[in-house]
Amino acid sequence: MNKAEPALLTVLLALVLATLAVRLTLGKYMARSMTQLDCRLGYYGLLSFATYAARPGTAEENADWIAVSVADGHFLFSKPSAPAHPMVVRRKLEAEGEGWNIVTEGCAFGGKDAYKEAMAQLPPVEKAVREGGRGVELKVELNR
Repeated sequence: MNKAEPALLTVLLALVLATLAVRLTLGKYMARSMTQLDCRLGYYGLLSFATYAARPGTAEENADWIAVSVADGHFLFSKPSAPAHPMVVRRKLEAEGEGWNIVTEGCAFGGKDAYKEAMAQLPPVEKAVREGGRGVELKVELNR
């Protein structure tokens, strides 16, 4: 056995373990960060996290918005054509008594007045029963 082989194997093992530790830590952070909208991440940071957590095939877009569906709701990301760009909106379902409540929160990275106007004119959302009757989900209607 060459004298360099144990050193190389040790370095490779250390790299694999470091990658695994970062992946596990980052995964826990991402799972937690989806429970509240963290505006400190910025527009592109939130877009990255939302697309990471998205269900496959559930991103839609129109002229002004990109909608990304996640397990308990969806994110809306403004496109450059929108007056309030850049902005991010998160809508999620929260249990309230025996029913469900839609909670909307947002981050304004552009003009505050345009943000307030855009929040008043968000695309409509509807609650829908999931397949097999297992809870409720939100659906955004971008094509109306």
